[in-house]
Order: sequence, then structure tokens, then C-alpha cells
Amino acid sequence: MRIFLIIISIFVLNSYAVSQIVNGGFEANSGMPSTLGEWTLVNGWDNAQSATASPDYFHINGSLGGDLPETPIAVVVPFEGNAVMGFIAAGAEGTNKREYLVNRLDAPLTVGMKYMVSFYITNGVITNNSQGGLATSHIGVCFSTGASSQTDMTPLIVEPEFYKSTPVYSREWIEMRFNFTATEPFEYMTIGVFRNDADISVVYKEGNSPQVAYYFVDDFQMEEQLQGITDGNDNVKGDDEAVDEPMTVAPGLFVPNAFTPNGDGENDIFVPVLPEVSKFKMSIFSRWGDLVYTTTVRDAGWCGHSISGELLDVDVYVWEIQYELAEDPDDKGTQTLRGTVNLIR
Repeated sequence: MRIFLIIISIFVLNSYAVSQIVNGGFEANSGMPSTLGEWTLVNGWDNAQSATASPDYFHINGSLGGDLPETPIAVVVPFEGNAVMGFIAAGAEGTNKREYLVNRLDAPLTVGMKYMVSFYITNGVITNNSQGGLATSHIGVCFSTGASSQTDMTPLIVEPEFYKSTPVYSREWIEMRFNFTATEPFEYMTIGVFRNDADISVVYKEGNSPQVAYYFVDDFQMEEQLQGITDGNDNVKGDDEAVDEPMTVAPGLFVPNAFTPNGDGENDIFVPVLPEVSKFKMSIFSRWGDLVYTTTVRDAGWCGHSISGELLDVDVYVWEIQYELAEDPDDKGTQTLRGTVNLIR
């Protein structure tokens, strides 16, 4: 019997490190979403007062277009908890299309105090009919003393405290993290792209005629830094800030982290995407290390049944893939990869 140990890291914050972002994981709400655009259900967040822009709220216990993990845009599992928010950071080049998420902080920031802000962002695994598939540069965070006010879906032109100057695109959750020093008693935090299309880069990544650079976000945190009051402003923008990009094990390799074998024709089968291989074997184990499925056919995938055909429970399963590249200039021989996948219905 194989035993795989799944380690969950628990970070305990010191008493000083209390987030000032209200409802940073979108768990507090006034109801469950059932369609797109139901940002008003989320406590503590708004849409920059636009009459047109309408960010999206998704929840594990939502229904129809508001549930997870299979949204109308992409398949995505929350980074933590049961909920995420999604928004159009930019439209196709030349459309100047924007949506923003705005949080009213728990209390005004202290002028001269240094803060660390972090959040997680992903594009998810886009569905067949998704309008997503574009990536945009200059996703940023802006702080202000008053609430942001957007006209329709036109860009907010302000100077943010942080932005990522290169296009961001990832099927997995990646962390955005930065330090900044409050120059005013800021009360609001806004997330989005704060430039016109002429000053950003919108690029195609995948999909059939994608129309938007769409992003899911989760787990916003903001903490005062230990050094406390500072004399200068060390706000940093652009590529100097770390973004934890997923590691690519081999060119052309992608393994989904979730699938939904519910018979609706969308993401019903767990199928890793691999480059050309000469040998292949995939094994699926329960979290206790019991073998539940195996195949040597690269494109066969796994439909959520055991070897005997039994429908398996919703849970986290461990996958193991052994393969040899058809073209292997470094002659690495058999490669073995392991990871986890969420079976969700």
C-alpha cells in the first residue's frame, strides 16, 4: 500500500498582524449567487459605483451560473474557503473595458505606516464556451481616501500603489504580494487595471475567440509591518515584486486541479495534457494511498469511477503520472510526477 502524506501548512499570525481588509475571502454574504453579476451579495465589497460594470460572486453552495467549481467562465476551486470573486480586468484590445473590485477598509490606514498586502489570483481552466482566454498587464491595487467612481466600464485613470507590468495568466492560483507605505489615511482599496488600452498589453493565451481578460481573486490580506512607522515611502511597482508563477515541469504539460464528473459534458473527465510521449501510465490513489484507478492510455483520462466501476465520493485524490518523452534530447528516461485533484460534483 502506498501512503501519500498531504501536508497542510497552517500559518499563525502574531497579534499585530490583523488584516484591515473586510471580508478578504468573500465568505460573509447576504445570500447565495445564482447567476453572474451578483457582487452585491458580498459584504464589504462594491464595483466602483458603476451603473454598468458588474463583477461576479461565486460560491460552492451557489446555483446555476453562480456555483463553483464550474462557472460560465472557467473551472476554479477557491484558494481558501468556499467563495471567490471574478472580474473583467480588460476587454479585447481597443475596447477600454474594465471592471473593478473595491473594499472599504476596517479603519483608515495610519500615515507613515508600512503595510504588506497579499492576495491570490487565477484565470482558472476556461470552459469550451468561455469568453476568457486573454491576459492583461498592469493589474494593480490602488488606495484612496474616497470611494472610487467609475463611469460605465471606462478605465479609472489613477496611479496605483502596486501593479504588475507584464501580462498575468495562470490556470493555478498565484500570489500577488507587495509592501507600501501609507501617504494618506486611506479608507478604500481598489483592484483592477488603471490605464487606457494604449498603455497596457492585452495578449491572447487560449480559447476560441476570447473577448476578455478575466480573473478570479481570493484571500486578500493586509498587515502592518513590524518596523512600524517609517520615514520614507518604499512603494514598489512593476516586475521587482515577486509573483509566484507555477513551475512548468515539461513544455506542453498541464494537469488540472479539479474536475466535475456530473454528466453535463463540461469537465467531466480528468485528462492531463502532455507533450508527445513514448510511454505513459497514470494511477489515481485515495488520500489513504489505496489505488482506485490506473490507465496506460494517455488520452483516456479518469471519469471519477474506481477500477470496478464504482462511483467514487467527492474528495481529494492523489495522481501519479509516469512518462517518457518521445523526443528527449537530455535522455532523462522515465519521469514521475505526483499531485492532487479535487473530484467535485
